[in-house]
Parts: sequence; structure tokens; C-alpha cells
Amino acid sequence: MFTVLNIKTHNSLLSSMIKIPALVKAAREHGLEALTITDDNMYGVIDFYKECLKNDIKPIVGLEVRLDEKFVLYCQNYNGYKNLIKIATTVSE
Repeated sequence: MFTVLNIKTHNSLLSSMIKIPALVKAAREHGLEALTITDDNMYGVIDFYKECLKNDIKPIVGLEVRLDEKFVLYCQNYNGYKNLIKIATTVSE
């Protein structure tokens, strides 16, 4: 299974113009089984998750975090998702 692990959506201001429905549609048309987003916030995660499930694509949620360097963190399950939300809230303060 192949998936690109660093995709930004229009929710990352000034980084991308890709809208989630168009992203998922392109993934479906190219036969991808999994798809990820790694925005610098968590705004589009629920829409991304629902859109992927509607199209039989495994959603992979990530968060780009910048401290001294840039990191991309991914969640493996619901607990990981909750932790990403905490991190996104803490980092943005």
C-alpha cells in the first residue's frame, strides 16, 4: 500500500489550496487505499475523516509541529488523536 505522508490542505493557510473533497476524490480516482493530511492545525480532521470513510479510504491524521525544527506527528488511534489536539492547542498558544 502506498500513501503520501505529507499533504497539506487549505486549512494550512498560505501552504496549500487543496480542498478535502477534491483531495479524497483524486485519491479514489488513483486507487489509493489510504490518505493522510498533515496540516499545522486540526481544523479539517473531522471533514477529512468522514470524507475518507465515505470513499473507502483509510484516513491517516497527522499534525505538523514547529519547535526548533519541523516535526510531523501521526496518531495511531483515538487516544493519539486526542493527544494531537492537546499538542495543537499547546503549540498555538
